[in-house]
Formats: sequence, structure tokens, C-alpha cells
Amino acid sequence: MKTSLVIIDGAVQVVLTPETAFEKRIIEEIDTSKSTKVLKRSFFTTYEGMARIQPDDTPDDHEDKSLVITIGGVEV
Repeated sequence: MKTSLVIIDGAVQVVLTPETAFEKRIIEEIDTSKSTKVLKRSFFTTYEGMARIQPDDTPDDHEDKSLVITIGGVEV
């Protein structure tokens, strides 16, 4: 998936462009009528080796924050 940031007159857009059939299907399945949240969070690795998003109520002094966009009822 190609990802780009477009900034025009102070408005920031995150643009996702699918490159494979799988990515196209994911984009098609996104229900844009549902509520959207944009968060800045860090990721951490669990002892099982899985990547997880740092919970909002956890002290987070990492500088390597990611932009996390949730669509629908996903709680992060």
C-alpha cells in the first residue's frame, strides 16, 4: 500500500493507495459512515513477540509515535 501525506493550505490528508487485490478489498470494506478516531500512540512488543498499541492511560514517553486511525467501534 502506498502511503502519502498531502498538505494543502494547512489541511493534512493521509492518502492510502492500494497496490494489491487484498489491499483493494480492505479499502472497499471500510465503512466511511462510521465514526473515525485519529490517535498518536507508540507500539510495544509483548513477551510473545506480538506488536501492540500502547494504551491511552499508560505513561508514554516514547518519541516514536505512530498515527493510528480507527474506524467504527474499535477501542484502542
